[in-house]
Amino acid sequence: MTCRLPSKASLFVIFLSVIVLAGWLGSRGLAEPDEGRFGEIAREMALQQDWLIPHLNGVPHVQKPPLTYWITAVFIRLFGPNEWAVRLTSALAAFGTILLTMYIAGILYGKDCQWKAGLVLVVSTGFFIVARLITTDMLLTFFITAAVAGVIGYMRNGRRPWLCVFYMAMGLGFLSKGPLGILIPSITAIAMQVEQWRRHRPVVRLYWFVGLPIALLIGLSWYLALIHRDKSLFDYFFRYELIDRVASNAHNRAKPIWFYPGVLVLGFLPWTTFAFLVLRDLWRRRRALGSADRWLFAGWVVVPYVVLSLVVSKLATYVLPLMPPLAIIVARWLEHPDTRDRWRRPARTNIICLIALLLGLPALGLIPRIHLPPLQELPAGFWVAMVFAVASLLLLVRALGKGLPLRPFMLWMAGTWACLILTLVSQADLLMTGSNRTIRMLAQQIDRVDPSGTVPVFAYKARLNGLPFYLRRFVYRSYSRSDVVLPLEGELQQRIVRDEREAALALSSGPAILIVKEDTYLKTPDLQDWRRVGQDGPWIILATRHLSPSLPPSSPSLRTPGP
Repeated sequence: MTCRLPSKASLFVIFLSVIVLAGWLGSRGLAEPDEGRFGEIAREMALQQDWLIPHLNGVPHVQKPPLTYWITAVFIRLFGPNEWAVRLTSALAAFGTILLTMYIAGILYGKDCQWKAGLVLVVSTGFFIVARLITTDMLLTFFITAAVAGVIGYMRNGRRPWLCVFYMAMGLGFLSKGPLGILIPSITAIAMQVEQWRRHRPVVRLYWFVGLPIALLIGLSWYLALIHRDKSLFDYFFRYELIDRVASNAHNRAKPIWFYPGVLVLGFLPWTTFAFLVLRDLWRRRRALGSADRWLFAGWVVVPYVVLSLVVSKLATYVLPLMPPLAIIVARWLEHPDTRDRWRRPARTNIICLIALLLGLPALGLIPRIHLPPLQELPAGFWVAMVFAVASLLLLVRALGKGLPLRPFMLWMAGTWACLILTLVSQADLLMTGSNRTIRMLAQQIDRVDPSGTVPVFAYKARLNGLPFYLRRFVYRSYSRSDVVLPLEGELQQRIVRDEREAALALSSGPAILIVKEDTYLKTPDLQDWRRVGQDGPWIILATRHLSPSLPPSSPSLRTPGP
């Protein structure tokens, strides 16, 4: 196969991807609890030299395979422990996923579909959000997409390096998050083989008996190493992390069967209307995709979606690996001869709904338990950008009425939506007021109260995973079964607190700082003797009257060396 240079439209999509993924990547603090957890684990790994067993606040943390931690720890060593370096893993994985999606679309449907698929994916809201979060999901999505690209490339041109990509990517996907890294690409490949068999064509051999054990060996290598150290971890990995996650609510993540449709409706904005039309056409006419491609996407999208829906434990990010194939399907529908003249009316409807959504956001304050952020504190530039986005969408509706072609429509829509979501990201620390709010400002206040960084800090009935990341030291925190897998030994038995009231009483006899939610503080008489020295959002900072910055350290520290 000859190497083809990307079209100008594809180069624009690549350029837009760089802007969208890199813009304000490190401007906001790490969100709680996931970003704080991943960031701190990678920081401790980079400093402690232990690359086999991840640690969170000094506690062994074996709940997730370590590939994301390994890559992020390398970036921390290169660029320091900051938000930009921590998120670089997901941003680069997202960029790679976009390139792979464009490659697959180009192989299947040509250059016109190639750039459209990349453009649909890069500004899809759900993909954009996860691309700027440090979690395992984007790295998993990258390896799943790479594995699918490998099997498609091998079946199309027979080159064995693509088969190596298929199995290597599956193994690394397993090492990123777990069995989905092998399950989704395997189902996709089997579906493609079944289609060949149904059409009485030679079935391409994938050498499953050689490649699959290699993929499993790569994916299971870390698990086997840990089980070799501690045999009790086999039961934890197999029963609690696999069986209980699939068949029970042991992880407190049970969601109704309609959870994922709602996630995809919001996560696929601003292209959701087109996705609905694709589903309708596939159901009615089945001509938007070829027969072979229907089997490919059935294995890549439909079967994994059914499996994920049947699993009891559900999170919005679990469907992220389905977004690249959905972007390709929507791109194909937009440029297909049977549908390319029917997109303008749904496009206008889609944009009007988006405008109504943006203008209706302030009405959320009327809903009980929803507290709007202090909008008056947002800078003038934020409101200018929001007005620009709404005005741009209104002008786009008018241009569609005058016969705007598909290419300028998609570029206009993507540029406007990218501007909108980047504007929101630039003020995320102020806009996020719920449980995911960053504790970066809280840590800054603690540093002002204790500039020497030597006084014990206790997160009272809270996890606050990012607190050690920003304070550059261990903190006392409440015991959580989900965070403690192996038995605690030595000093950890005191620092990981099972009885919060007893620990607070013990710390009150000397210099100490305590972080607690305001409503918990008001309901706890034992804390009334502590001085209130700061607050950020729902969290307040308490200090004992013995606090003195000049005292020697009274708890182990894990500080970043150097200035």
